Amino acid sequence: MLDLTLTLSVDKANNASPVNEVFTRDGGMVAPNKSLYYGDLHTVDAKETLTFARVLPKVNGNFKGTQRSSQKYSRTYSVLGVDGNSIDAIATTECIDSFPVGMTAAQKKEHRQYMVSVRDNDTIMDAVHNQGQV
Repeated sequence: MLDLTLTLSVDKANNASPVNEVFTRDGGMVAPNKSLYYGDLHTVDAKETLTFARVLPKVNGNFKGTQRSSQKYSRTYSVLGVDGNSIDAIATTECIDSFPVGMTAAQKKEHRQYMVSVRDNDTIMDAVHNQGQV
């Protein structure tokens, strides 16, 4: 199980000025293969969560299966509604990994770094998120 608290170095503006953000695990049982963490901004009225989940591999013939995991960050933001008034809405970013059993830790890290590179590339992500390009 992951630690009770997780400290993330978050470069919010992607300008090489990271700050530490602390997330604390929910004390209750979310699910056997899932952990839920709350960020400092989480309240009854506003959500800030980090969720980790896994699906255990299933052997199929000679194939040992795939180890799947996901990480999801959700947070409430104030946005303008159709009528021009502010409303609260939840933004979610989720990353899903599916690795064949037997991959080395180095192979998994290298594979993961490609997505980190994509997500950290403002030119690509601005085109996708702000201009609707695919």
